[in-house]
Amino acid sequence: MRAQIYSLILLSSFVLITSCSSPKGSDDSGSAFEDADADTDTDTDADADADADTDVPWAGRSVEGGISYGKIVNDILDCDAGIQFSGEAYTGSCPDCDYAFAVEGTIVEENSTEDCSYYGPLSFISSGAMDGFILAHASSYYVSTGYYDALVTNALVLGYHYAGIGPYWTTLIYDGSAYGSAVTEGNHLTWDFSLAFEGYDYYSPYYLDDCGEYLDESAETEHLGGDVTVTSTLSCEGEQIDVWQVSAESAGVLGISVDTVSADTTFDPYMWVTGPDGCAFIFGDDNFECTFPPPEYSCPSIDFATEEGIYQIAVLGYNGSCAGPIAEYALTVNADWGDVELVQVTDDHIRWPYEDVVYAINGCADIYEEGEDLPGAYCAPEEHGLVGIVGGGDTGEADTDTDTDTDTDTDTDTDTDTDTDTDADADADADADTDTDTDTDTGTSVSPE
Repeated sequence: MRAQIYSLILLSSFVLITSCSSPKGSDDSGSAFEDADADTDTDTDADADADADTDVPWAGRSVEGGISYGKIVNDILDCDAGIQFSGEAYTGSCPDCDYAFAVEGTIVEENSTEDCSYYGPLSFISSGAMDGFILAHASSYYVSTGYYDALVTNALVLGYHYAGIGPYWTTLIYDGSAYGSAVTEGNHLTWDFSLAFEGYDYYSPYYLDDCGEYLDESAETEHLGGDVTVTSTLSCEGEQIDVWQVSAESAGVLGISVDTVSADTTFDPYMWVTGPDGCAFIFGDDNFECTFPPPEYSCPSIDFATEEGIYQIAVLGYNGSCAGPIAEYALTVNADWGDVELVQVTDDHIRWPYEDVVYAINGCADIYEEGEDLPGAYCAPEEHGLVGIVGGGDTGEADTDTDTDTDTDTDTDTDTDTDTDTDADADADADADTDTDTDTDTGTSVSPE
């Protein structure tokens, strides 16, 4: 059985580690943020020596400060916020640190879209299972380039905990970094960080919201059978996903199995289930031997107690362990309440959104000596300066409609209005339509004969 559905991931020049859904570990080890620079991938394993050390030189000191947080996604100003944070000395292990503070942030001003998510180590805002943030500084610090460790100076080091484990450490910026700088004047620290990238966001997959919790792993060891079976195909490489849904009764049990169909189309199937609350809660992986075994691994099955509502079943290929380019599967369900109907929500949907993203983060902090009370003054960082279509406040002519059309029009815009089509999709089919609806009008309804 391979890795749990969560894995640590890289974001550009420094390591951004987040709740993600990379179901078998290594397949999605690259991210949309990769290849900018590997030089700050530093010690991303949890520090096993996190015991308190009251002898640290910064014991008794405290900090407060501010962050200007900006993020643009596909020309939309997705995140635009002012954050204030404060904290006390972090007395766990922080090798080579000049100081380290356990900090917590609060949003005090916001003009963000509802889709904005604040990445914890950049914002000090808790999100799901990520919390326990640490702001640290080191006059000299070793970072890994992927091939060797390099000694850098004036390093701003960030830490965090995930699901209660940690801290994990990453170097945000340092002298000579291409992505920003940190300046210390006495007990006052300022920093700026910026990053731009585009590509598939492998860590925001469609149809998978874990709601900040670990997914349970199915312990089944056999195909669970059932009266309803549907077949469909996917791309072998795992870049497509099919989603089916079932209307369940309360206090029932639903069994789900995915099997291979032929030796020519066999592959390594994988699935997860999302409940009526919109949260994925269980996944199935290598539970039983496939009828037509793939080159590696086996087939998934899941059963669970239901409550009344809609359950979505996501099926995909994993790891490229296929006999050919097309992967064919049979999805079988059974329910102890009797007749059950499968409805296909989406067929061959791309797994990840394609995004053009820009981050700009400015911060400042004032450090107070032992015995000094935090004044609550909170320094004001420079504004992040990002300019995009405003998302959370005055939208003007930003065309913030959900744009559910299929973009089949020629879009010649012969009208004389001044709306210059600044909507997020730019009519280039790059919109972020995640198709997360649970409409049942897509056809492909299957029920027992």
